[in-house]
Amino acid sequence: TKLPEGDVVLICQAGGRSAKALAQAQGAGRKDLRHYAPGTGGWRARGGAVE
Repeated sequence: TKLPEGDVVLICQAGGRSAKALAQAQGAGRKDLRHYAPGTGGWRARGGAVE
């Protein structure tokens, strides 16, 4: 799957898979990516909405 151009935040349930995806994408030359390490579980624990 191709990531869109521009700022992208990678997130998964606990942060591990999105961290691996970030490393892989950065290795392929993407520098405009961010990673939310706490994952969706951490996001929800901080009151963040998930649709």
